[in-house]
Amino acid sequence: MNLLDFSRRVAVVTGAGRGIGREYALLLAARGAQVVVNDLGADVRGEGVSAAPAQHVADEIRAAGGDALVSTDSVAAESGARALIEAAHARYGRVDVLVHNAGRNLGELDPLLDVHVRAAYWLSEGVWAGMVERGYGRIVLTTSASGLYGDGTGPGPNPKQPYATAKAAIIGLTKALAMRGAPAGVTANAVSPTADTRLVGLNRGIESTRTGAPDSSATPDWVSANAPARLVAAGALWLMHESCPVSGRLYAVGAGRIGEIFLGVTEGYVAPDGELAPEDVLAHLQQVHDRDRYHVPLDMGDYARWVRSLIPGRVGAG
Repeated sequence: MNLLDFSRRVAVVTGAGRGIGREYALLLAARGAQVVVNDLGADVRGEGVSAAPAQHVADEIRAAGGDALVSTDSVAAESGARALIEAAHARYGRVDVLVHNAGRNLGELDPLLDVHVRAAYWLSEGVWAGMVERGYGRIVLTTSASGLYGDGTGPGPNPKQPYATAKAAIIGLTKALAMRGAPAGVTANAVSPTADTRLVGLNRGIESTRTGAPDSSATPDWVSANAPARLVAAGALWLMHESCPVSGRLYAVGAGRIGEIFLGVTEGYVAPDGELAPEDVLAHLQQVHDRDRYHVPLDMGDYARWVRSLIPGRVGAG
């Protein structure tokens, strides 16, 4: 098995001071990449700033003989995202790999959209022109089971809804970037990680407060025991490599496992005469939900062609 080599590649990793981001940065550097280690150094609620986490990771990389640049720019602001990419270009001349991992799971909607969605958009735009010009780029974004499947845990009247909303938006951005980048050799994929990080510890505290019983949540305990952050980095590294053959895909990674997450659509019910009545939907709901025959669209064009194939005899069908 050939090792995935990143020699002469430049990687930008956000949220790289701790947890999964730290493991991304260390593994990329160990495989030869020059790494921009970005971390604001804030706590789990986005408060407080410290250069220490990013500096510690960069020091580890240098001590092992690698090359790293420290950035404490806040990617939750457009100016900070721009400054990060400009610093990478100033030091290394380009960005080959962008990994947006920074984020948190508690807070109001706008701040969470800033750090998860807007930051991903601003950072992708910042590296885009250079990647297209060179005909090469790898973008890896971070979604979550909260955004994919829903999450109603946590404190407050709208627990985790802002976080789930932000993480769901990453799916659409990933797929749009993949379509846009296909002609230029730029891939974009997203990871839904399972790992023992500060957020898992915070979730345990929330569950204890909500139920009045310590360690009442089995899931955080299981994650802490079985899902070190390094296993997410190990499972996702291929998405950052030149040999990555896919784009626009979503992967669940953690605890020594990787699996593809996909969005499928059933064939559903087609009104014989083309005139679907409201009552038809309830009358044929089982057929609407029947998953025996379904399609996983590659993109909007693929979806449109597939839908037309289900409706024969119409103008433009097939």
